[in-house]
Amino acid sequence: MYGLPRRRVVMHIVPKRGVWPRSIILYRKEVFPMELYVIVAGFIIFDIVTGCIKASYSGSFNSTIMRQGGYHKLSEIVAVIGSALLEYACKTVNLGIDIPLLNVVSVYICATELISIIENLSVVNPSLEKFFKPYLQKLKDKTNNE
Repeated sequence: MYGLPRRRVVMHIVPKRGVWPRSIILYRKEVFPMELYVIVAGFIIFDIVTGCIKASYSGSFNSTIMRQGGYHKLSEIVAVIGSALLEYACKTVNLGIDIPLLNVVSVYICATELISIIENLSVVNPSLEKFFKPYLQKLKDKTNNE
């Protein structure tokens, strides 16, 4: 990945007793959070587009369902922003723990959106439905068992 910002990380190596610790400067590439927001937003927008395609294909446009879906998407955006704020607060207050909450929430949202996109496309294209049906059935069986 080109163009990612580098953050200077100073690590102290604790040597044997009686010797001063030496510092090693390492550079670690991090994903700029804005890129993470764009990725999550892309999955959400793609799910909305495939949902509209599915609704127009099946002839089942319903404003109530679209409004509920909009609230779901809004809650996902709030979850991403909230996790980013919480992660930033943990680093600012210096609690001593580094929780990658933003990454975890983003991966979860992207995974659920990807499943929804596959379900929407499977309704529109029967050949995709044949390919993805066993995998989607396994996912539904796992969620029903839990």
